[in-house]
Amino acid sequence: MLKEVDWPNSGVYRSGTEKEAVEFYLDAFQNSNKLDLLLGYFSTSAIKLMSVGIASFIANGGSMRIVINNILTQKDKDLVKGDVYAASQIDLTNISKLSRALSSSYDLHFYECLAYLVSQRRIEFTVIAPSDGAGIAHYKSGCFYDDIGDSVYFKGSCNFSRNALINNLEEIDITRSWLNDGLAKVTGQIEYFEDILGDKLEVVKTIDASHIEVALQEKFGNKDINDLLESEISLQEDLINEYSPIRSSSRQEKAIQTIKSRSEKILATPRFPYPQGPFSYQSDAYDNWVKNNYRGMFAMATGTGKTITSLNCLLNEWNKTGTYRALILVPTIALVNQWKEECKGFNFMNIITVSSKSKWESKLKDHLMLASFSKNEFIVISTYASFVSKRFIQLMDMFPEDMLIIADEAHNVGSKQILNQFRNIKIQKRIGLSATPERKYDEESNDEIDKIFNDSYPYIVSFTMEEALRRGSLCSYKYYPTLVELSDNEYERYYDISLKIASIFAASSGEVKNNEELKKLLMIRSSIINKAENKLPAFKRVVENIHATKGTLEYMLVYAPEGSLPEELQEVYEDDVEDMKIINEYTKVIRDVAPNVFVSQYTSSTKDRPSVLKKYSSGEINVLTSMKCLDEGVDVPRSEFAIFCSSTGNPRQFIQRRGRVLRKHPDKTMATIYDLVVVPTINMNNEHDNFESYYNVNRKLLKKEVKRVYDFSYLALNSTYTDDLLKEYLDYFELNLYEDEYEQ
Repeated sequence: MLKEVDWPNSGVYRSGTEKEAVEFYLDAFQNSNKLDLLLGYFSTSAIKLMSVGIASFIANGGSMRIVINNILTQKDKDLVKGDVYAASQIDLTNISKLSRALSSSYDLHFYECLAYLVSQRRIEFTVIAPSDGAGIAHYKSGCFYDDIGDSVYFKGSCNFSRNALINNLEEIDITRSWLNDGLAKVTGQIEYFEDILGDKLEVVKTIDASHIEVALQEKFGNKDINDLLESEISLQEDLINEYSPIRSSSRQEKAIQTIKSRSEKILATPRFPYPQGPFSYQSDAYDNWVKNNYRGMFAMATGTGKTITSLNCLLNEWNKTGTYRALILVPTIALVNQWKEECKGFNFMNIITVSSKSKWESKLKDHLMLASFSKNEFIVISTYASFVSKRFIQLMDMFPEDMLIIADEAHNVGSKQILNQFRNIKIQKRIGLSATPERKYDEESNDEIDKIFNDSYPYIVSFTMEEALRRGSLCSYKYYPTLVELSDNEYERYYDISLKIASIFAASSGEVKNNEELKKLLMIRSSIINKAENKLPAFKRVVENIHATKGTLEYMLVYAPEGSLPEELQEVYEDDVEDMKIINEYTKVIRDVAPNVFVSQYTSSTKDRPSVLKKYSSGEINVLTSMKCLDEGVDVPRSEFAIFCSSTGNPRQFIQRRGRVLRKHPDKTMATIYDLVVVPTINMNNEHDNFESYYNVNRKLLKKEVKRVYDFSYLALNSTYTDDLLKEYLDYFELNLYEDEYEQ
């Protein structure tokens, strides 16, 4: 905090005195989290001393607003011969040119820090010039703020360059908001700064500076905060060695050594990854979990931060106990890698990834041995498949009881093998994560999951998609169902199988849990809907319409129909020949409609899937056609359009898929979802011998599809579109799109 700094009683930092000019910036950077700067020249010579403190300032949640002269450097001024208006017409902020001129690691580090602030939207540039065109803006002042409301205003002859701070005789006057009349003076300067930003002063004019941020991120935006801190520590060591021949005093060395120690501490300390801290519902989740004896299910809509919420619980436990240990279980290798990056964001170290494709046993054994007699900190991230493997089971007795186990997509815990493993583990602190915790058609497993996490509906943490949309945690969307009828042959098969299914239910009085014949018939019937032959031409019409209307297919996801079994009756998918034939057909439609569009497939057989997702997010890949993937937890926030061609009656699957599309992105204002909905014919002959049976089968078919349509339409911006589209079908089969039974 700023009050804790040993500021000079005189309020002046002056070269050759006990308080050197450079010490002001080092002290202020260490103890603040916001900086407003009014600068004159902003040249690479200004960077060296700023470089030794800015990364720790950023790690402390720091943000900056910089008002700079429209002449970027003295050299630029010479080029335009003092003509301010001419200067504003040329690209003074040509970062490409600047990057070639960087002369040291200090320069590079500083611009990497600025780029990081740009990526986190924690920096704002304002370029100004005198409104009458005479001279240049020559401010040399600013204000540091901390998070308890104190501030320090500074001004002086110091031009914030290395030469000024080290070699020149300079002085800086400071005003502290908490002393005497300091508050009034600081408040006045803050108001003046706000007037400049708001373009309210007649003496200056602002020049658009948005391209500075874009260029900075493009040229220097490739480092995370840990990279920046490590780089800064190295620069601090270099600068300490450099100071000795410049000044006989060790005061500067001491100041830099202090900030170096702080940087090292920050680098080794777990922290919340975002400067604004956890949302209130994320903090409440921790409190509720503790009250529930350190167990619970976090039933949170896709895209609302389940991962961050659970890791914040681990962070809070570290704050209480001084150590962190966790076992994180996920369904896929893609999620292993995604969770690893999230853990790194919290600055958790010693992350061991466990999957069939990694060598993990030796490293895990070492950490488990250390944990048996020390507070060794580590995190294990494992797929569920590896969690139940013999190699992993052999090590389970070595896991400390004080660990936290986080089960992502916790409905997976209901499978027989995983349930057995959970019954044997000693770890008591447990969090289950899922947008849809309950397993369909499996009440027995649901009861077991409730026992494992000491929780049941409505759960200790429940954050619905409706609430997420209301809070702005997810982006709003429009929903356009497209109606598809079965062919005559498909419908006859569907009808015959439905009669057989009904017969089995009638003969068994409802006791059909282990009836293999029934399971097979249900699979076949679902497959008829899923693979309806009229879907492909309907899909083509949708794609053509989007391309004609929007002029692009960028950032589109396509969920192709699965060729095999429906998700609710399988636990593990593998692509087969029929699968690939179907997804190839849908991929070909995209290429036929828009030959210049770059489309790629994303399936369980796709090699280097993280790279595919990265290229899709950056726009190198325009369309992803997916099958049996992108359901559980994988982030694709840049998606703006989605076409669901794979009918499913499983709420978990279509809720997860919708969540993929509704994740927020800075360049995305809204999502659009298209859904191929299979409907029965309404031109039935009332004199049909089996009309009642025929009618009822059709009604149930529509009812099953309408369940999904209701869930999508209810929260969409254009819900009336669905009402109008389905009205004739709903009236004929006497169904209400919003009746209570669809809310179960």
